[in-house]
Amino acid sequence: MSDQPTSWLRLAAEMGRKRKLGDIAMDLLLFAGVMTAGLYIAQNFLHPILSNIADPDKEKHEQARRQAKAHLERLNRPRNVENGVRDDERAQQAGSNTEDLVLNEYESMVALEMVASQDIHVGFDDIGGLDMIIEELKESVIYPLTLPHLYSHSASLLSAPSGVLLFGPPGCGKTMLAKAVARESGASFINLHISTITEKWYGDSNKIVRAVFSLARKMQPSIIFIDEIDAVLGRRRSGEHEASGMVKAEFMTLWDGLTSANSSGRPAQIVVLGATNRIHDIDDAILRRMPKKFPVPLPGQAQRRKILELLLQETKRDARDFDLDYVSQVTAGMSGSDIKEACREAAMAPVREYLKTYANDRRHMATANPSEFRGIRTSDFAGRISRQVPVEDKGNSTEAGYEKFFDVKFCPYQPLNCDAVFAAVSKKHVVLCRLRHGSEDANPCEIMSVIRDDDHEASSCCCTWTRDPVSGSPYLCIGGVDAKVKIYDVCNLNLVEDVNDLATSPVDSSIIASASDDTSIRIWSIDPVHRKQPCLCILAGEGHSWNLLTLAFHNNGRYLLSGGHDQVINLWTIPDLPTSPVTTPLQIHYPHFSTSAIHSGIVDCVAFYGDQILSRACHDNVIVLWRIEGFSSDNPPLPQSAAPTPQIVVPSNEDPDRLTRSAFVPTISSICPAQYTRLLEFHTPSCGPQFFMRFKLHHVPGQNPVLAFCNAAGNIFFWDLNRLPRYRNVMQATRHLHSDAGKPGQLPTWLKPVIPRPRGESSGRVRVSGSDIDSTTSGQVESVESSPETLASWASKYSIEDPQEPLRAHKTESSSTNFVGRQAAWSPSGEWCVVVGSSNTTLILQRQVN
Repeated sequence: MSDQPTSWLRLAAEMGRKRKLGDIAMDLLLFAGVMTAGLYIAQNFLHPILSNIADPDKEKHEQARRQAKAHLERLNRPRNVENGVRDDERAQQAGSNTEDLVLNEYESMVALEMVASQDIHVGFDDIGGLDMIIEELKESVIYPLTLPHLYSHSASLLSAPSGVLLFGPPGCGKTMLAKAVARESGASFINLHISTITEKWYGDSNKIVRAVFSLARKMQPSIIFIDEIDAVLGRRRSGEHEASGMVKAEFMTLWDGLTSANSSGRPAQIVVLGATNRIHDIDDAILRRMPKKFPVPLPGQAQRRKILELLLQETKRDARDFDLDYVSQVTAGMSGSDIKEACREAAMAPVREYLKTYANDRRHMATANPSEFRGIRTSDFAGRISRQVPVEDKGNSTEAGYEKFFDVKFCPYQPLNCDAVFAAVSKKHVVLCRLRHGSEDANPCEIMSVIRDDDHEASSCCCTWTRDPVSGSPYLCIGGVDAKVKIYDVCNLNLVEDVNDLATSPVDSSIIASASDDTSIRIWSIDPVHRKQPCLCILAGEGHSWNLLTLAFHNNGRYLLSGGHDQVINLWTIPDLPTSPVTTPLQIHYPHFSTSAIHSGIVDCVAFYGDQILSRACHDNVIVLWRIEGFSSDNPPLPQSAAPTPQIVVPSNEDPDRLTRSAFVPTISSICPAQYTRLLEFHTPSCGPQFFMRFKLHHVPGQNPVLAFCNAAGNIFFWDLNRLPRYRNVMQATRHLHSDAGKPGQLPTWLKPVIPRPRGESSGRVRVSGSDIDSTTSGQVESVESSPETLASWASKYSIEDPQEPLRAHKTESSSTNFVGRQAAWSPSGEWCVVVGSSNTTLILQRQVN
C-alpha cells in the first residue's frame, strides 16, 4: 500500500511533464501561425504601402520597366530586365566584349527614348542639298560605328568621334539629318529629351544621366541625340543653380571621363550627336568633346533647286508655265523649312481656284476629281515667297525674338529715273530690294536677292555702297562686330574681297572708311593698285578711348567725323592718299577738333550738313545741330602739325574740364568766345536709353533737304530744313547748295508708311491729312500736315529763337509701337524713304512734292 501513493505521484508528475510539453508545442504552433500570418500581411498589405511611402515614383518606375521591356522586344534586342545588378559585375560574368543588358529603374526610363529605325521615314535620299555633310557623316560616324572591323587596324585613331555637332540657322535640316542618321546607321538611337533628365528629386537627374550612358554602353554601337543642346549643356555661370551644374558635370564625366571606355579598355562605341542654332551658348568643355562640327547653312541655289525637286516630285506642275530655276533663284535666303512652306502655299493655289469656281455647286464639289486641278505655276509662288523672311542666325546672339535690321542704304550710282535699289542689313543677311516706280501694288517693294554670310563669326551691323574702279559695277561693303569688311559684287552676289576691319568717300567711290571697336578709323581702297595693302591710312591714337559707332565723310572728301561710346566727337583731316601701291599705311594720331561737351551719352550718329554738324546720342531725346567755330571747308586743310594734343590744351572758365580742343580756335578770347556753337535741337521723344538709332539727312543740290528719324515707339519724324529761318547763320554755309534757298520751300506731302504684307491683306487705316497735332505724342500718331493757311504761324509754333528749345517735327508718321527704328535711308531722287529696325519690319514711305 505504501507503494501506491508513490505510483500516483509519479503518474501525476509524468502527466504534468507531458502537459507542459504540449503547452509548449501549442505555443510554438501558435507563434508559427502568428508569424506566418504577420509575414503574409506585411508582404501583401504593409510592404506596398511602405514602399510607396519610401519611393513615391515606384509605380511609375514599374510601368517604365514594363514599357521598356516591350520596347526592347520591338527593337529585337536581347534583354534581361532585373533590378539590383551592377553593370561591371554583369560584364565580368558574361566575359564578352559587350555588356549584358541589365536595366535598372532609371535605365528603363531612358529606354523609352530609344527610337526604332522602322519608325523613321527619313533617309539621306530625302535630304536635298547637303551631300557633302552626309558623306562626311557616313565616313566619320556611321561607318566606324556599324563597320568597326574596317577601322580596327589603327586601334582607337579611326574610332568614331565622341561627339558630333550640327549647327546653323533654324529650318536648315539639322534634325532631319539626325533622323536620317538614326535610320541609316542601324545603331541604337537614344533621342534624349530635356524632360527625361529633369526630375524633381535632388540627385535623380544625375542618376538618369548616368543611366543614359550605361544603357548606351550596353546597347552599343549607340548614338545619343540631343536637339537644342545649348538648352541642356549651355555655358556654366556663377549664378547658375547647383543642380544644373551637377548635371553638366556628370554628363561630361561620363561622356569623356575615366570610365568612358568599355570593359575591354577600348573606347566605347558611343557618339553624342547634338544640334543647335546657338553654338556660342554651348559650354567650351562640351565643344571640346565634340571634335566634329558640321555647319548646316542656308541652301545655295543648287541646293534650293534640289530641295524643290524633292518637294514637288509628286506635285502636278504646269508644263508651259513653271520655271524651277527661277523659283530656286527667288527663294534666296530661305531655309529648307521656309521653302517647304512656300511650296505648300503654292500647291494650295489650284485648290483655292477650284473651290472658288464651284463654291455654290456642292454636288459638283462632292464628286470632284483632284486630277482636274491645274498644275502649279511659277506665279503661284509670287506673294508667298515674300512672306518668308530670311532666317536670322542667333548663334552669336543672346537676344531672342524677331530678326533685327541695323542699317539700310540706297545705291547712289543709279540714274534718278530708275527704280531705287536699297540694301537692308541684319546680323547674317543683306536683303537687296527694288522699289517699283509708279507701281499700283500695295507693296511696291520687290526682294531682288538675299546675301547670306556663312561665316559663323559674322555679325553685321553697317553697310556702304561703292563700285569697281574699272567696270563701274556696284559693290556693297558690309561691316560688323567681327572686325571684318566684306565686299560683295551686287550683280553676281560673289564675295570680292575680305579685309580685316567700315562710309564711302563722296569724291572717290573706291575709298571707304571703317570704324571699329579698337578705337581706330581705317581708310581702305578697293582699287586693284592697292590689292596687296588695301589700308591706306589709320586714324587713331588720341582720338577715342572706347568703341567707335559712327563716322561720316564731308562732301569734299577731306574731312571725317567720328563718334562712339566715349561721348567724344572728333573731326579728322584726311591727308592726301597715295595713288600708287603702299607697304605701310599712313598714321594720323590727333584730330583737328575733339569735344565731349555736346552730348552726355553714347554718340551713335553723326553727319555733315554743309559745314554744320548733326549728332545724336542715347539718353538724349534730341538731335543737335551745331558748328565748329573757325572751320570752313572753303579754306585749305590745316597741316597735321596744327592738330592740338591733350597736353597743350589749357583749361578755361568756359571749359574747366578740357572737354574741347580745337585747331581752328586754339584759345578762347573776346574775339572768339567759343570753340563750337549749338545752333538748335530737333525734338525726338520716346527714345530712352536705346542706342544705334540713326537719323538720315536727304541733302542733294536742287532738292528740299529733309531730316528723317524713327524713335523707339514706332514714330517717324521729318523736318524740312529749307523752312528753317535765318538764325545764327544756320543756313549760311548751305545756302549755295539750294537753288530755291531764297524763298520758303513748299512742304512735301507724305503718304502713309507702306509696310510689306501679303497680297489681299488690308493696307491699314487711311490717315486723314490736314490735321495739326503735337508730334510728341507717343504710340499710334496720325499723319500730320499743316495746311497753307497755317504756314504763317509756323515761325511762332516752331520757334528756334532759343537753341535750347527743341524743334518739333514738321511731319510725323507712325507704325507699330513695338517697332524700334535703327536706320533711315533716302533714295538718290528723294522719292523714297526706308526705315528699318526691330520686329522684322521695313517701313517704306513715298515722297511727293506739290
